[in-house]
Amino acid sequence: MKMANNNSGLKRVRILVNRRSGFMWSFKKIQQAFDRYWDTPENDLSYQFCKDPQDGAIKARRAVEKGCDVLLVVGGDGTVNTTGSA
Repeated sequence: MKMANNNSGLKRVRILVNRRSGFMWSFKKIQQAFDRYWDTPENDLSYQFCKDPQDGAIKARRAVEKGCDVLLVVGGDGTVNTTGSA
């Protein structure tokens, strides 16, 4: 799937998170790490949550179609696999 052209000068970064992935992690700690490295003046950073791997695949496709330049995925094997395949 080809990414849409972004003419704003900002890199659109979307972080797609599956909170139900079964990990014993804190979203707040992960968000702090992503914000530290990705929330910069040249990036337009946003977060989105998915309910399951299939929902993640749909949202990954939509992000690319809407011009997302970077899509980072947080979840288990199923979420990473289905979003990567999308």
